Amino acid sequence: MKQRPDESRPYRNRTNRVSGLLLQFMLAGVWILTDPLELRGPLPPGESFGPLGAALVAVSLGACAEVALAVWWYPSVEVHDDHVTIRNLLKTHRVPRSEIVAVDTNRAYTQIVTTTRRYRCAALENSLSMTIRQRFDANTAALDRNTSLSTGGSRLAATSSWRQPSRLELAVTAAWLLTAVVSAAVR
Repeated sequence: MKQRPDESRPYRNRTNRVSGLLLQFMLAGVWILTDPLELRGPLPPGESFGPLGAALVAVSLGACAEVALAVWWYPSVEVHDDHVTIRNLLKTHRVPRSEIVAVDTNRAYTQIVTTTRRYRCAALENSLSMTIRQRFDANTAALDRNTSLSTGGSRLAATSSWRQPSRLELAVTAAWLLTAVVSAAVR
């Protein structure tokens, strides 16, 4: 499949993405099992949630879901024709490919080394066993191959910005807030 010039090549740790999605389903299961809407019948006296308690359960589980998405789903490295975008937990870095000197895969996290500093890629971590055996996953190796090819001089400067939530994170937030409102309203 030929890539269009404006497309990027994203690199992510698949295990983290699967873990993030599994955690989402587990949190939804916890909400169902706590039964704040008392769908299985009334609870014994003193064990009922009440409207505020039912909403609080949904909001707290939603907060856990958001942290899980931010840690396991969001981080990635995107290689474009003229720059590399590193999306970490709190910050997004945009580094021109002409400034990249090397991709360091000898540490726990892959690092992109430029002429002025190192950028840690939280999306591409190496397990201890991989580091000991000096083997790296396919994403780390492909990132190393694709960023080592310099595209010539670029007038772009490296920039860093606070990360923006992804559409998935916004959808999960809306779903948990709607769950909290419905939980409080139904009670």
